[in-house]
Amino acid sequence: MLKKILFVEKNCKSRETIHKILRGNDYDVFCTNRDNSIESLFKDNMPDLVITDICGERDSGFEILRYVKELHPPVPIILIVQQHYDATILRAIELGVFDLLVEPIREDDLLQTIKRAEYTLQGYRLKSEFSNLVKNLSIKIACASNEFVLDDIQKVFQDTMLNYSKITPDNFLTLWLGVEEALTNALEHGNLELESQWKDELSTGNEFSKFEEMRKIRLTDAKYGARQIALEVQVEDGNLIISVEDEGCGFNDRSIGHGLDHRVYGRGLAIIDNIMDSIEFNEKGNRIIMRKAFPE
Repeated sequence: MLKKILFVEKNCKSRETIHKILRGNDYDVFCTNRDNSIESLFKDNMPDLVITDICGERDSGFEILRYVKELHPPVPIILIVQQHYDATILRAIELGVFDLLVEPIREDDLLQTIKRAEYTLQGYRLKSEFSNLVKNLSIKIACASNEFVLDDIQKVFQDTMLNYSKITPDNFLTLWLGVEEALTNALEHGNLELESQWKDELSTGNEFSKFEEMRKIRLTDAKYGARQIALEVQVEDGNLIISVEDEGCGFNDRSIGHGLDHRVYGRGLAIIDNIMDSIEFNEKGNRIIMRKAFPE
């Protein structure tokens, strides 16, 4: 388990809320605002995980990302962003951000992301001495939407990649972010057929967005919840072919991954396109094929 979490947030209410959540789940967390210098935040000892908000590339949250990745690359960093898409996200990915959470933050999303960060840290100790013996490898992970647990999928994918491919732990962090986006798109926009604009609409009579409300409803509806998601990975002499397929209706806008806009679906494809060497879709548009090379 993570021994120490540093949470840097300029909003006092957000600091109190997240501090309460983390302490309630037995995490040792230190919360602070932006008044202290970056160097002073890490003067005594380096935390196991850093969570910080970010408003732009010149923001101090972005400087924290740069500082930590330069001096302590293994430490995962979770960025809290203000909107569903921001151009600085792609720059953050290049620098090695672990994951991104959009405000307002759901407790379940926060805790699941931290658990995945914990498991990722173990990856720096996983590399098998026998990985060079594996020249070709193929795995397939499949589950229904109502059984979808990102943590479990990451564990299988991470163990396979770090033990039996040539990918390094640092490269894995970036690769996984692209796979995570593809899986999330397959679940929410593919199988559950959720509309991106619902994120900005409040559901009737409560504080949750229409997106969250419809997500819960459709996960319990067999028409949507029983639909399958399949992740297939092929390793061929250091080259990866990764596909994610859902059982939704597919989509036709192939250009969405190559432009920057504020749609969640567009954000996901833009991130994937930035990470992978190439991406393509089947004719229906419900299967994305991603290719990435990690030469020796």
